[in-house]
Amino acid sequence: LESLFDCPFLDVEFALDSKGDLYCLQVRPLVVKSKLNLYEALPFSALERLQKRIVSLQKQTPDIYGKRAIFGVMPDWNPAEILGLKPKRLALSLYKEIITDHIWAYQRDNYGYLNLRSHPLMHSFLGIPYIDVRLSFNSFVPKTLDKKIASKLVEYYLDTLEANPQFHDKIEFNIVFSCYDFNIQSKLKNLLAKGFNENEIKRLEFALLELTNSIINPKKGLYIKDLKKIAKLEQICKDLEDSNLPNLDKIYWLLESCKRYGTLPFAGIARAGFVAVSMLNSLVEIGFFSVEEKQAFLNSLRTISKELASSVATLTEETKAEFLSKFGHLRPSTYNILSPRYDEDFENYFDLNTKQNLDLNESAFVLDSKKLESLENLLSEHGLKISAKEFLGFLKRAIEGREYAKFEFTKLLSLAIRKIGELGDYYGIPKEEMAHLDIQNILNLYASLYSKNPKERFLEEIKRHKEEYALTLSVKLPVLLTNAEQVVSFLSAEIVPNFITQKSVSALTNDLSDAELAGKIVLIKSADPGFDYLFAKNIAGLITCYGGANSHMAIRASELGLPAAIGVGEENFAKFLQAKRIKLDCESGQIVVL
Repeated sequence: LESLFDCPFLDVEFALDSKGDLYCLQVRPLVVKSKLNLYEALPFSALERLQKRIVSLQKQTPDIYGKRAIFGVMPDWNPAEILGLKPKRLALSLYKEIITDHIWAYQRDNYGYLNLRSHPLMHSFLGIPYIDVRLSFNSFVPKTLDKKIASKLVEYYLDTLEANPQFHDKIEFNIVFSCYDFNIQSKLKNLLAKGFNENEIKRLEFALLELTNSIINPKKGLYIKDLKKIAKLEQICKDLEDSNLPNLDKIYWLLESCKRYGTLPFAGIARAGFVAVSMLNSLVEIGFFSVEEKQAFLNSLRTISKELASSVATLTEETKAEFLSKFGHLRPSTYNILSPRYDEDFENYFDLNTKQNLDLNESAFVLDSKKLESLENLLSEHGLKISAKEFLGFLKRAIEGREYAKFEFTKLLSLAIRKIGELGDYYGIPKEEMAHLDIQNILNLYASLYSKNPKERFLEEIKRHKEEYALTLSVKLPVLLTNAEQVVSFLSAEIVPNFITQKSVSALTNDLSDAELAGKIVLIKSADPGFDYLFAKNIAGLITCYGGANSHMAIRASELGLPAAIGVGEENFAKFLQAKRIKLDCESGQIVVL
């Protein structure tokens, strides 16, 4: 058809009958005038190389379980939510540098899981970030578990994900057993139908119990030490900012400190936070807590996001300076140099003339003596070595701590990104160009002096990376890659959004193109802590394209009781963007365009 019409831009509508005969129903040219022409941007040889690379990555190294690899954009550290599907080189390389190349594995090892140090968790496939899900599954195996059971377990995880691709953004809730909880015995029984015997299941249960006890230990729990490390960050950030070091050196030490005192302990606190949420959810599953009691506990938490929302609700010209001194480093799209910080674009984020009527529903959560005694007995029956009061303290400290740790490490990251912009200014390179520079191109200059000056080297690398990015824009790959053939053709997987709360709301939509957000359902592609200002705008609901059940926005919406659909997928998101009014029914799991 392309040859017949001498046009590569065609919309072809066709059908196949039961005999396999093809019927062409309609062909029409697509309007391409004034649009980016991606047709010639992607050489087929690049796709062939990607196919070969995926085939090679299927092989096992001696320390990895699982006979095949699967790659996804949302499992584990969910890059699609944090970076987007097609991030520019600086954002992608920063994420690799401070989290997914080494840090992620160090902390899993520290917390009692398999040692996978030196294994990068995230791969870049023609510029699109993918998590090595096989590696992720391995990293949730307790290191004390028998090797044969561990191998069998990873194969079960891989089989389950391949059979249920809709679980790609909720693997820890629907597939993996990464910690002990009050309903674990019931969950593990499902393994009996998958070739596991009673002894293997009991040994897995014991390994998870042992690991969980080490995490929640009220005196020696690693998350307690990690919280103390995080507490050092503010002073480290201030000392580096006030130092007389040149920008290049500041960038190097900001990122080194960010890894050592920021993302490394954050990864551990986030693990403790997940354990806390899993145990809290399991108390509902076994009927110890009602859904309302769980919500009351979450409402009692004093998180950084609630502090932000409260501060925004009472913002005045007099409190503006104090507000920015604490929250000014935040930026939507945390790793994106082109996304302004709060203190760089205050007027576009906040309106001092609009007063918010924000109800944070914050109240103390207290169990009566009878319920506390029942919890004490429950913990003892399950072999959890912690008292009831200490356990509630763990839940509170771990869930609050995860958000606090993320907030603190982003101070160093945000300052480093600002300094990268200033470095670009020094060499006459705008931020739009610096966004295409790999962070390694900057960090390498700390200990290496080359014959070419840095500006020449930067411009050469930027030119090369921009060419690569043009190719990235032309690529369409599935959210879950299970084999090399999917590089050239694939079926869109079913996407099941993560619905938060059991509320229903009908409202007009807003994609941030209009400053008036109050009373509207807001649609955003992906979200990180920098988007928390939205919660102070009295929005009616939230819909995101990307995001998992344990993502930042899912947790925040749950805490605030805000109806939300997290991770609706690209096709649904595009459809909802066209709607003026939407009904978001979280109880029935429906999003209806009105």
